[in-house]
Order: sequence, then structure tokens, then C-alpha cells
Amino acid sequence: THRVGPEEIAHDILIVTPDLDAVTHLCEFAEYAQLADGSPLSVALPAFDEDVLDQRGVPLDMVDDGGALVLPPGTLRDLDVADGDLVGLRLAPEGLTLSKVTAAPSPSVGAALAATLSTDEPTPFDSAVWTACVADPTLFIEPVPPLSEIADDHNLVRRLDLLAPADFDYDRWRFDLDCEVMSRRYDIDEDQALALRTLVSIYEQMSQLIALASADEDSAPDGDAPAPMIEGYRELVAEFGAELA
Repeated sequence: THRVGPEEIAHDILIVTPDLDAVTHLCEFAEYAQLADGSPLSVALPAFDEDVLDQRGVPLDMVDDGGALVLPPGTLRDLDVADGDLVGLRLAPEGLTLSKVTAAPSPSVGAALAATLSTDEPTPFDSAVWTACVADPTLFIEPVPPLSEIADDHNLVRRLDLLAPADFDYDRWRFDLDCEVMSRRYDIDEDQALALRTLVSIYEQMSQLIALASADEDSAPDGDAPAPMIEGYRELVAEFGAELA
């Protein structure tokens, strides 16, 4: 299921990640890229399908990397859904079916998802769902709350299409993974990779500070622009980089 928002209703799209990922991946196959009545469906990715989203008037910043399920025009209006209502996506022999649904809390689904997760690294959300279904095929026979809400209710850590156990340090895992990639890519040892990744982090933070300062300056009235708090950062980073080296 997925809880729809006003922009989704206005443009007849559904944001895919993470609520609908497990089902919408089937749209990659022609026999499933349609509703049961034969109406075509597709998942539009902002990086590749900008023209499709533009035809619907969808702002690109509305759709994340997981994409949007593009419905036939008028679909959500015909379902009489309003902001905050639930829609359910189900696989039928003729294709996918979409309907307005209600759902009761389902702690068993949250526990089943948690049981599929590793403490060492995140798991793709759709893989966790399908693994849970293999263990218990009855999990999604009846509508349940959106997967994003179930994960949040069970304090599971989610980032886009990834899911991890409660208290998982995603940022640390991402940092360590980047260090490993840099070590292999540039043929450097672990300490050198750590130093390089740390410098990249500082650069990213500085870029954010500069962007924020520029935005504040552009929006401030003439004569009231705040002085950017970035002077001296170059020297600080240069000194820090020298120490790391």
C-alpha cells in the first residue's frame, strides 16, 4: 500500500520507493506493465525519463531516484482518493490492480521484515519484502499499512530503497564502504583511504556552507547580507590535509 499525497493525485503518479518497490519491479516485464484492464503502466526515473515526467507536469524534485509509477490519466480521481488515503497495488493474472483500501496495524509484518535484516549492512527493501513473503506467504494477503510506516513504527533504519535494523549506523557504514572503494580504486592502504575520505567529507561540508551563505546573501535585503562564515576554512583544511598526509 501507499499513502497518497496531493501532488501525486494531481499528476496521477505514485512515488515508488519504498512502499511499492517490491511490486513495481514487475513493470520491467511487458506482461506486468499494465493494469488488469489493459491500461499501460510504467515507472519513470528522473535520471532517464525526464520527458515522461515533464509531459505530466511533474516537478523533478518531487520524484526521488526510485522513480514514480505513471498511471493512466484520471486513475486516482476515479478511485475517489484524497490526500492521506491509502491505495493498494496487487498482482492479478491479468496485470496489476489498484484500489482504495483501509489497513489495520500489522506488527507481524514489521517483525517479519526485521528478521530478514543483517546487522552488518543494509538490505534492499524489496529483497527484505520478498524474503519475508517466502517465510510467510500470508503476510500481504490483506492490506497492511505502507512499508515505510511499518519500518518507522519498528524503528528500522531506512534510506531510500535500503533497510537496516534499529540502531544501525548507516552513515558510518556508508563512510567505511567509501573508504574501501577508494582503497581499491586508487591502490592505497586503509589509512590513506581514511584520510582521503575525511578530506572529501570536509569538502562536502564546506560546499554546503558556501551554498547556504550564498542563498542567505541572495535573499537578504541590500545592505543586510550576512557575512559568510567561511573565511579561514581554506587554511584550516590545508593544515588538516597536511597532517593527514
